[in-house]
Amino acid sequence: MAKFKQFLTENNTLNNLIKYLIEGTGFSITDLLKDAPSDRNKKFYKQRKSEGKQGSFLEDVIWDETSDSLTLKYKVVPTFDSSVKVTNKQSNISSAKEYQVEIQFEDVEKFLGSKEDFFSVLSKKEQGELFKILVKDGTVKVHSNSLDFYFQGVWENGDNLGYSIYPFTGTKGKGIWSKRHKNASSAIYVTKHLMEVLKTIPFVSNKAVKQLRDNYQK
Repeated sequence: MAKFKQFLTENNTLNNLIKYLIEGTGFSITDLLKDAPSDRNKKFYKQRKSEGKQGSFLEDVIWDETSDSLTLKYKVVPTFDSSVKVTNKQSNISSAKEYQVEIQFEDVEKFLGSKEDFFSVLSKKEQGELFKILVKDGTVKVHSNSLDFYFQGVWENGDNLGYSIYPFTGTKGKGIWSKRHKNASSAIYVTKHLMEVLKTIPFVSNKAVKQLRDNYQK
């Protein structure tokens, strides 16, 4: 993580960052909230809180042992509109009543053990304690179906730099939004919806673990 912070404060090359990220994102929730938001992100997140609507609701938790990942799926209330435009994973645009945001933890077995042992051996208290450690120290990737995630380059940059859950499928940009957000040709930043969801995760640990039990405990 020290290398990631060094990248954010010094003019390291993109190749050096990619080399560092090749084994995983290296971004914890704390790091993303502290270092990734741009001034634009902070401005529009503040506007969402003061003038618009808030609301991010955990809908499901998926534990995939094949990819050693655990994905939290959220429904997010739009800031101003009752109907919004969204993109699917093929970058096709449609209308929806809410946004969908996903936060995916990597290297889950290192924190939670095997799925079988987690549900057959551990008590509910032990499950909750391990999950909180995952939230605190685990690294994450992200995805959102909001248009700003696509059109402002967050998805494309995330795919290039290793913090996007899904491969970028849209039209490649020219780095214009990276320069607007971070004054760089390719930069690390998020969206106001991701900021809101990331802030909620430490407070929904119990709900997330209960959802896991509902999904997988026999």
